[in-house]
Amino acid sequence: MTLLHYADRSVEVLPGESALDAFLRGGIVVPFSCRAGVCHVCLSRCIGGEVPAAAQNGLAPHLRERGYVLLCRLRPEQETRLVPPDLSDLGMRAYVVDKTELAPDVIGMRLEPKREL
Repeated sequence: MTLLHYADRSVEVLPGESALDAFLRGGIVVPFSCRAGVCHVCLSRCIGGEVPAAAQNGLAPHLRERGYVLLCRLRPEQETRLVPPDLSDLGMRAYVVDKTELAPDVIGMRLEPKREL
């Protein structure tokens, strides 16, 4: 079996299993949504190991160059180290357009992205 690391946790990947499924099976909480590589919520950065092209399908060139992968599409065949994305790499910036006090210690915020998601 292949060993897969995410931040400071590790799990063994079963043959043919995606990194996302291995993490979830191993109790490692990672963000995800569609499980098909469309939403990009499971985007992570590979800092050790081989990056298969299939795990980068649909990513912008600058993300592919920096080693980003989609966990739902990544099926590692060798030991791989992953970390959460660096938000500065994603260029995700937004403006706060509204703040509402929901409770004494909770504030709701509405954001407007600088570019279309």
